[in-house]
Amino acid sequence: MKRTPERPREYRITRLIDALTDAHQSGHQFEMGLSERIGRQLNQKPLCGKSERAAFIPTKSLARDLQTTPASSGGNLIADSVAAVAAATRPQLVLEEIGAERIEIAGESIALPRWNGGTGGWIAEGAESPQLATTVSSVELHPRGAAARISISRKLRVQGEDIEAQIQAELSRAVRNVVEGGLIAGTGTNGEPLGLLNTTGRQTTTFSGATPTFAELLGMVELMVDADHRIEDAAFLLHPSDLAALLNAEKASNSGQMVADYVAGRYRIAGIPIASSSHVTEGSHVLCLPNAIKLGFFGSPIVTADPYRNLTAGAVEVVVINFVDVGVQDASSLVIGSA
Repeated sequence: MKRTPERPREYRITRLIDALTDAHQSGHQFEMGLSERIGRQLNQKPLCGKSERAAFIPTKSLARDLQTTPASSGGNLIADSVAAVAAATRPQLVLEEIGAERIEIAGESIALPRWNGGTGGWIAEGAESPQLATTVSSVELHPRGAAARISISRKLRVQGEDIEAQIQAELSRAVRNVVEGGLIAGTGTNGEPLGLLNTTGRQTTTFSGATPTFAELLGMVELMVDADHRIEDAAFLLHPSDLAALLNAEKASNSGQMVADYVAGRYRIAGIPIASSSHVTEGSHVLCLPNAIKLGFFGSPIVTADPYRNLTAGAVEVVVINFVDVGVQDASSLVIGSA
């Protein structure tokens, strides 16, 4: 008699939360087993408070490892379900959408090379090669804890896996909001990273009014290219209100041409793509070189669940913690304009 293989288990964040809030529940060995595997790889235990239990969340790289399981054995199903949770707890950021590089770091910190002032020269017959004026230093990335918190009510918990997609979507929104805010506008104090807006050595320019003219924005571009950066690789990062203002501002009076317009699938200024985020300080206009921006993500995300904080209401406090930092390899590639 041929035995029908058992349908493989999918990875579920709702089951992991159930396992963390009730140690006596069974049937969640897959989720907790992956957490233990990650802990062994990192040689760490997830951080949590006295009344909380915590677990590691798989990353996208672990999801790719699971993809090596034969599809006939459920490898595709398992990997896809893990990848969905990994993407929700460590979502893509607006900086990545314009080309910033994400670096997954297993250790506690990393030093990235930073060059400034690279030059060369011609060599006459029999002469020594000219000495370079390049200054070599480093930008260090250190883990900064970003905690995104949501509350799951008793009624939602009863629905269990039926609301898996909604829980993932809300976690993704909360994590992106916290992490993106720190990487863009962090002050470098109170546990925050030093965000792009406060990067040491950045170039700045002052506008004559709250909404810059087309010429003033081109002045930002001039600052960047004068520092020997490629305009083809540049991108603007604006607050949504500032983007709306530029869409309503003419390049010249009665020209009918707007400072910002929609071309080839995205908003642009002088052909340079624009991204928007509410975490950019309103009034600050950022011109950057995305390939010089490095986003460090340390280890795996950690999820903690506390069933006691809102015990009387029956809600569970769920916190997803990511350890992140941001660095700019060449600060002269970052230009910030404001009134």
